[in-house]
Amino acid sequence: MNSAKDFPEKYARAVRNSNVEEFASLYDDDVRIFDMWDEWSMRGRDSVIVMAKEWFGSLGDEHVVVTFSDIEITENAELAILTCFVRFAGHAADGTRLRFLDERMTVNFRKNNSGEWKVIHQHTSVPIESNGMKPIHKRL
Repeated sequence: MNSAKDFPEKYARAVRNSNVEEFASLYDDDVRIFDMWDEWSMRGRDSVIVMAKEWFGSLGDEHVVVTFSDIEITENAELAILTCFVRFAGHAADGTRLRFLDERMTVNFRKNNSGEWKVIHQHTSVPIESNGMKPIHKRL
């Protein structure tokens, strides 16, 4: 990536196409991810590859459309922080939307020696309902 601003488009395209290599290329070799699904954390691009293969492989003939909103980026010469809301929408092969969920995402980037921006940390979350302790997966 030439800038943290490239991340939403590249991420969404890689997910839409279930392209593990394109998806993993966004991440630094030593990335640390706090994802809200299954694992407390993941470390390294190899763990991103394993996760993406499992995720994309589970879709069958469906695909996921990712939409970013309320994007805010703070960037200097070496580091950048992106915060946003993300909608993941599952679609049938014919394009019909089947379901969706919303998450909050924070992504930290570092420019490497080649001048490319890579994700060094990513954190996703949803708010938890105070009465009942249920996750809120849909943004109001």
